[in-house]
Amino acid sequence: MMFANVTWEEPTAEDNSKVPPRKTIRMILPDQTERETKAVKFPYKFCIGITKVQYIFSDEVKLETSCSFSVEVKGK
Repeated sequence: MMFANVTWEEPTAEDNSKVPPRKTIRMILPDQTERETKAVKFPYKFCIGITKVQYIFSDEVKLETSCSFSVEVKGK
């Protein structure tokens, strides 16, 4: 199986309470498997296909905001 190592600038969020929001990273892999984590170690290894990456930030009262993007790895 072929892979690509990818690095990106992580999104951030702030809350008016000055308490840092909780960060969750959700990935939907090319085979539709879902993976959830609190941190990503760079460079991150992606397999061939399209992976959706979503950063979700939530505060103490459960308000949320998110940022998402897709990473496409093409085979040769």
